[in-house]
Amino acid sequence: MIDIGLEQQVIAAMLSDGDCLNDGLVKLKSEDFADKFHQYVFGVIQRMWQKEQLVNAITVYEEIKSVAK
Repeated sequence: MIDIGLEQQVIAAMLSDGDCLNDGLVKLKSEDFADKFHQYVFGVIQRMWQKEQLVNAITVYEEIKSVAK
């Protein structure tokens, strides 16, 4: 069974807490998310982190807002 709500909580935790962000990026990959949009968001978070950009709910939203609508 796929738990979309749990996927949302994981992404929310990553965006609100630096330790969760680091743990999530080390332990997860986009394929671990069943929802295609969650896979996309995780990929954006990964790319931003690799570029040493600030990663939080606002900065990620700015990156995905054209897709999120």
